[in-house]
Amino acid sequence: MKCRKNMHVIVFIFMLLVQMILPHAVIHAENQTTVQAELASPSADEPDTSTTDQTDAPTTEVPETPPTGDPETPTTEDPETPTTGDPEPPPTEDPETPTTGDPETPPTGDLETPLATEPSDELIVLDLAVNKTNVKAGETFEYTIRYSVSSTMQYEFETPKIVFEIPQGVEYVSHIDSDISHGTFDDATNTITFGFENDKLPAGSTGILTVKARFPNYETPNGTTATAHCTFEATIEGEPKEQPSNDVSVTAEANADWQLTKEKIRPLPDPMKGSEVEYEIVFSENSSSTGALDITDVTIVDTLPPGAIYDDSDPTASSPKGVYDPDAHTLTWDLGDSPRDEKTLKVKVQYPADFPDDTAVNQVTATFTPFG
Repeated sequence: MKCRKNMHVIVFIFMLLVQMILPHAVIHAENQTTVQAELASPSADEPDTSTTDQTDAPTTEVPETPPTGDPETPTTEDPETPTTGDPEPPPTEDPETPTTGDPETPPTGDLETPLATEPSDELIVLDLAVNKTNVKAGETFEYTIRYSVSSTMQYEFETPKIVFEIPQGVEYVSHIDSDISHGTFDDATNTITFGFENDKLPAGSTGILTVKARFPNYETPNGTTATAHCTFEATIEGEPKEQPSNDVSVTAEANADWQLTKEKIRPLPDPMKGSEVEYEIVFSENSSSTGALDITDVTIVDTLPPGAIYDDSDPTASSPKGVYDPDAHTLTWDLGDSPRDEKTLKVKVQYPADFPDDTAVNQVTATFTPFG
């Protein structure tokens, strides 16, 4: 009898893709700050995989047993002199003895046993880890490399080294060696190479290496992900060998956080109708030393109150002069890309004696695009 088992596994995988959109940011000020910004962080899709195994049980067949019986007794034909003695028995044949054991039994044991001289998971364990998977731009994080060589290895690795290529967009900060290693950083290739004492790595050797790195502040777009791995390289009996580590990923977080204010700086008391009034506009960054993001296409527009008269004289030599549009009654400053430092702008207006209201609302707006 032959038995089969069929197993079917159906795996449903749902994927969700979130796409980050970085809109133009708009900031308003009416003697206060209004910030409108919308940031989203993408998420990575990680599909699960599973396998379906089908195992056929081997079938054992019992051979047929040939029939058995008594051999025929020969007839005595001489009536005068009977034949004495036992007649020759016919030859007997033993039935074929069936082969014992389970037929079609798959061989047991490892089919591909690594050689003792070949670096593999049996001889060296190389593990790469990271202490944070999400960091602010400019914040230092650590890669940890753990290596371990089998104590049963019959040969020593010659000229062994661990090569760690720091991912593009990540800056090297520093490193920490193990007791028997010495690391060297190559700025041209953004790679650090760990060699070992006397160019040897004996059986049973273990150690931990550390590499500190960071995403550049201001220059790393929000949601940037860097994936890294390292490689063990050595020579065994004159033949070069390599073994890569696992991959690890780190994602950067960054935000363009700016504020805009406008204040009356002269005269100190409330102005009289018919007199001049001077305003100061300040565009400055709120971000700390980490998690900051450059901005581009910075434009500031000051909308003057209806009835106010713009004074086009330059208030101070240090303040850039805006472009006045008499039809829209606005002043516009184009500050370009990535100002980073604080910007101060000054505006003079006059409220005529026949100004209809006792209160004037003066509104200013800043628009920009976050880097990336």
